[in-house]
Amino acid sequence: MVDIKTFDELAEIAKELLSESKAQGADAAQVAVYSNENIATRYGEKHITQNTLRNTTEFQLQLQIGNKVGNYGGTMHEDRIKEMVNDAITLARFSPDDPEFPGFIQKQPDYPDLPSRMVEYTPMEISDQVKLAIENAEINSDIVSVAGNLNYNTGRFVLMNSYDVMARREGSTVSGIINVAASKGTGESRSSSSVAGVKFEDLQIEKTAQTVADRAYRGLNQGEIDVGGYETIFGHEATMELMFHMGLATSSSMLINYQSPFKDKLGEKLFDKRFTITDAVSDPDHYASQNFDRDGEPSYDITYIEEGVVKEFAYNRRNAKKLGVETNGRAVGGFAMFRSPSIRPGNKSEEELIASVDDGVYITSLWYCNFVHMPDSTITGLTRDGLFRIKNGEIVGSLKNMRFTDSMYSMYKEVEPANDVIQKLHGTYGSIFGLAGKIPTLRLGNFNFSSKGKH
Repeated sequence: MVDIKTFDELAEIAKELLSESKAQGADAAQVAVYSNENIATRYGEKHITQNTLRNTTEFQLQLQIGNKVGNYGGTMHEDRIKEMVNDAITLARFSPDDPEFPGFIQKQPDYPDLPSRMVEYTPMEISDQVKLAIENAEINSDIVSVAGNLNYNTGRFVLMNSYDVMARREGSTVSGIINVAASKGTGESRSSSSVAGVKFEDLQIEKTAQTVADRAYRGLNQGEIDVGGYETIFGHEATMELMFHMGLATSSSMLINYQSPFKDKLGEKLFDKRFTITDAVSDPDHYASQNFDRDGEPSYDITYIEEGVVKEFAYNRRNAKKLGVETNGRAVGGFAMFRSPSIRPGNKSEEELIASVDDGVYITSLWYCNFVHMPDSTITGLTRDGLFRIKNGEIVGSLKNMRFTDSMYSMYKEVEPANDVIQKLHGTYGSIFGLAGKIPTLRLGNFNFSSKGKH
């Protein structure tokens, strides 16, 4: 049985924080209170190695005194409300004036409907999923290790402010990682994959475990290729990795500091017409769905890349005020970002995309990816978890990892999505921004490798 606070209990905490903020001199305040229960299961060596249960109530308080703003948050201690508000008041009074602060919402919005997506799982049901991962990954005797984790999280969230605005939602998510190692003779290879969703069915545990194990096994005895451009198949992990960079490029925060490569390019066709991305916040089965943002603004679906055309940027209240536009409900803390990307699928399977490549590579995943020069969209990073050679429509061998350096303009100039959409939580920024996507395999007409890796 999930043990988290009710909406009424969270609302009472929020009211106490707002009342105390007013009593201590705040002109206005807004507070978010959220209660979470997390069950984390780690496994390795064919058995569960650790189970943890963490139940927390946390808060984020923002208050305004004149032109000064203070932010304070952390674990909620209901017996220390006066002290916590005092800390926020002190931070505000010692902060410089903030003339760009947009203030809080003063009229109750009409939020779009988002059905409750609370799914309850027992510890035994979680263990059954771990068992499936281990059993399906052991495809042959060369698989020497299967390890990973599975996280089940449930939560409720309430946002209130001094103007009687209130928003709330609840839901549960499941996510994890499957790691597989293979060994034969003196050769070793590893591969991994993230899994994410609202229900266990979304994770496709059996298929994912088998795929990861197959990649680890195929990854033995790596060869090498020369630097240069190759027709490329992006696996789900690789596709998801660069969604963070697309999120940065379409953030109004990057417009303000003149770093967005799409500045002054709204409405231009920059990519293949088969490339469409929607921030699918209204999809109740999406890991990162929401009907309001951290500012309390309503959130609706936005197609920000449509048939290769950049259509929209992500705005929060602060950025919208500075740029003289309306917010579209994409506040993530003090940042603005599309964090629920859903790429429109194509008609072909991954196998059919591979079969269409005469001479190229398959990239399982990417990491250490950073902009080299954001204004021209150039990114560099490394392959990981399996790089494979494709010849005459077949995977013919594994390769040592490579460094890539390429621009989004170039890599998405010719792009063909597959029909194999699956949910992925971003490896680095999933926990920071809640960035997750419904992602297909992609075929890129060209992807540029700039140097060789050592292994």
